[in-house]
Amino acid sequence: MVVRINLGKSVMKILRYNELKRATGDAKLLRISGMLPGAKKLSTYQLAKHFKTFTDLNTRAHTNAMHLSLSFSPKDLLDDQKMEKIAEKYLNKIGFGAQPYLVYRHFDSGHPHLHVVTTIISTTGKRIATHNLWGIKSEPAQKELEVEYGLVKADQQKFIGPDLKSMQKVSYGEQPTKAGLNAVINHVLANYHFNSLAEFNAVLELFNVSAFRGEKDSLCYKNRGLVFHFLDKKGKRIGMPLKASSFYASPTLGRLEKRFAKAIQQKKNHKEEVLGRVLKVMKSQQGQGVSAIDKYIKELKTEGVACRLDSNESGRLYGVTYIDHQSGCIYKGSELNKQLEASGLTEHFGLSEKSQNISLSPIAEWRDSPVYLKNISSVQDFKSSKTEQVSPVTGFIGDISDSPYQGPVYPKKTGKKRKNIAGTEKH
Repeated sequence: MVVRINLGKSVMKILRYNELKRATGDAKLLRISGMLPGAKKLSTYQLAKHFKTFTDLNTRAHTNAMHLSLSFSPKDLLDDQKMEKIAEKYLNKIGFGAQPYLVYRHFDSGHPHLHVVTTIISTTGKRIATHNLWGIKSEPAQKELEVEYGLVKADQQKFIGPDLKSMQKVSYGEQPTKAGLNAVINHVLANYHFNSLAEFNAVLELFNVSAFRGEKDSLCYKNRGLVFHFLDKKGKRIGMPLKASSFYASPTLGRLEKRFAKAIQQKKNHKEEVLGRVLKVMKSQQGQGVSAIDKYIKELKTEGVACRLDSNESGRLYGVTYIDHQSGCIYKGSELNKQLEASGLTEHFGLSEKSQNISLSPIAEWRDSPVYLKNISSVQDFKSSKTEQVSPVTGFIGDISDSPYQGPVYPKKTGKKRKNIAGTEKH
């Protein structure tokens, strides 16, 4: 059993996400605690209003909501009753049994999992302590329940999160624009490490999505704005763009830049291992010409690496990017090894000026298989470290769900302050 804990500032957002799932048949409300028996028939607004009676007891606590995810192995054969009982016992063990809460079972991924919506404001108005909740209470509770119900232990489970087998390219017009873009954005934020907007786009483009700052002379660019588009088969932006701030994870340029610096260490940690796999494939390719480098790209995919080749209008290769799906790291060829950069590949595969062509590896081709092919179930093992239990996207919300779609976002209402006019009296 894998537990993830996410704190938030809006019970309403968490409720809407789960209730939308229930409305589409992707979730079922298993348990209601601390509410009237007829709560299953209440609207999302009415449910939120009940939680508000608690959050209003402590208006100083801006963080007042908690969203839990309890994920189980596909080998755990669990019916609704058993899952409901596990959720009840878990909440009792971590000190939330007396809180009002809702337990939903979701059906949007290949493994059984629950979502729990609750508040951290008690009936007395005090904020329940959540500092190191995982280490002090959650981890012991998880281990006890694993033994009691014979569940597959967290450190024995394979990667649980966005389903890499089913997470394929999205196409404009085939699904709602915002839902499709949101799915890809959340998936990429939760699984990849990038230290520039170009690297972020290198991954997004695998799924026919692009993040765009606007033209350099536009207001969007000057105001550090960021919008997201679908891409067509030729890699050109298509459809109406959506602002970064309109998505649940709110991946604005400022927030992404904070993430860039943190990705550098991750890339250092995985560099040698990724380099080894890429060099192994390169050494196995002895052919020459365009067909040989195309084969090189296809072989890299079987090792979990996507290779992007960039060439100019005359067909000269000038850039190489490697996206490793196993570690989630993105590298320029020059960051890995001189042999793997543009000049190194040109020399190794005997790409003369005449043999190079702009269609050497068009964007539509290198994006054909966004997820890697070999050993897909072993993408990343869950380990027993405590860091595995927190959100993989530090500073972003909305990645707790195993489903890529996180629900709608509503703009914050900002009240305008009335100006005091000189000479007027307050009554």
